[in-house]
Amino acid sequence: MATTTTDLARRAPALIAAVSLASLAACSGGGSGGAPPITLKGASFWLPSSNLDEAALRNIDGGAGGNFGSVIFIDDGFAEFLQEETQSSDGTIFFQENGDNFAIVSTPDGQSPSQYSDIRYLRLEYTRGGERFVQNGIIGRFTSDDLLADASGTALYTGIATSEVLVTPKTGDDFNLRPGDATVSVDFNRGVIDVVLDNFGASAAVGTPFDEVRIDGMTITGGRFGGGTLVVLKSGTPTGDFSGGDFRSSGIFAGWNDSNGTAAGGDIPAELGGAFLAATTDGTVAGRYVAD
Repeated sequence: MATTTTDLARRAPALIAAVSLASLAACSGGGSGGAPPITLKGASFWLPSSNLDEAALRNIDGGAGGNFGSVIFIDDGFAEFLQEETQSSDGTIFFQENGDNFAIVSTPDGQSPSQYSDIRYLRLEYTRGGERFVQNGIIGRFTSDDLLADASGTALYTGIATSEVLVTPKTGDDFNLRPGDATVSVDFNRGVIDVVLDNFGASAAVGTPFDEVRIDGMTITGGRFGGGTLVVLKSGTPTGDFSGGDFRSSGIFAGWNDSNGTAAGGDIPAELGGAFLAATTDGTVAGRYVAD
């Protein structure tokens, strides 16, 4: 059971934050490759079913200690959580308090084990003011700005069956494109990142408007990255639908020089992940990805 309630978090956020950070400092854990404990950070997208115009992309701040288990503190800028871990029968690391809950998911289907050591999918569900909120995103052992200053050269990060995209047209059904592949090209010297999401599995509906998502030209700022432009394609050809508009993206680097990852071999982050949201005249596109 949780150590505190969401109501208490609303009434005394400063106290909650102080207690949570103290609890996490006592936990073991850290980034891979012998790195010291790393603060948890992440990003998520929220798509309210009642009004898509209120869709939001939020950065997530967590407690120090770099430990996904035991006690964890999360602040998404809207609500705060300080809770203890339980685990469901399918292997999902799950936190719950008075009907509000969030889950750190090992893999997109909720099964374990995960191929990632420093980053996870995250799902937030809670009720505030009588309204239910749901967010999906990523959270990881944030690579510090100081470490990122040592990264150089280029790297290719790949994610297998780790990306998912939700498409909500202005009219018609939602389309869930998942799972898929994530290919992330990083140029640390130029501070630029390009993401390609493709090879999606069966969708929830027939006739999806596109089958590939690209995010071009995100910029690196310390351990975070974001910005860029969205391009969607069908059979290799840009469709024009859903691209542009009000586009937001946010991502983090996680861990450091993971010997098990495809990016190993240099002084660079072990893993990365992000979330994005585009509100266009054709509808809403939102997604998340992780890669190593």
